[in-house]
Amino acid sequence: MKNVFMSTAILLLSFSIFSCEKSAELTPDDGGKLTMAGYQSASTPPVTLKGGNPIPDKQPIPDKFEWKLMKTVQLPMNKGLNLTSPFDIVSETAGDISWGSDGGCYSAIRCWKVTRAILAIVDVQTVTPDYLKTLTFVSGQVAWAPGAAPGYTPTWTNYMPVGTVIAYKTSLGKFRLVVVKSAFPLILDIYHENFYRVY
Repeated sequence: MKNVFMSTAILLLSFSIFSCEKSAELTPDDGGKLTMAGYQSASTPPVTLKGGNPIPDKQPIPDKFEWKLMKTVQLPMNKGLNLTSPFDIVSETAGDISWGSDGGCYSAIRCWKVTRAILAIVDVQTVTPDYLKTLTFVSGQVAWAPGAAPGYTPTWTNYMPVGTVIAYKTSLGKFRLVVVKSAFPLILDIYHENFYRVY
């Protein structure tokens, strides 16, 4: 008798579980498609992303900027250097810039495929692309004066003392910063623009 009551209770419980209808569940309609009850009556418009922004209806996240040290290079006299990876040292006139005679008593960094603007001695990270866009870039050279070396007068102007930052602009409008670490031998730090997203 106990088994009959137990079996009946389990049977009734099973029927009640399987026969419950939930109006929000997916059910097949006449077309064989699954629809959600009440879905068509919903008035919430679909959310769209604007400009690839991961947060809908918010302002786009701005890019951050910093200068990235790409390479420190020692450039031999009468040789050229490319300011992009792999930063090849090439013949004097084949690189973006070169190190050699200015045609007189000075040595100079000469431009071949880029234009330049001297920024003097500044902190690289304080230089912004917007500021560089206001400068006039020319194809001239940046000269190093021997200063008080024997046979020279100390009144010669040294346009690239240690720490000088020279901005270069490529034919594609990209900026490169070069920091003079030493003149003899000529050692340069090369920086590239680095834009990145912070979430």
